[in-house]
Amino acid sequence: MNKLKNISLFIFVIFFSINSFASELLTQLENLPGVVSVKKLETNEFFAEKYLIIFEQYLDPSVPEA
Repeated sequence: MNKLKNISLFIFVIFFSINSFASELLTQLENLPGVVSVKKLETNEFFAEKYLIIFEQYLDPSVPEA
């Protein structure tokens, strides 16, 4: 019984840490410089998370390397 309790606790901790990592990742993406918006997209069984990130990039016609 004690072994089952430990396994259940382990699974709960893993699940909780994965969910907290997902929300932390979204916050980090939103705080990147130049990011206008971040939209979470539906995923399939291969990817755990998927985001559409829109960046704003300024172009300077006087500097061809920009």
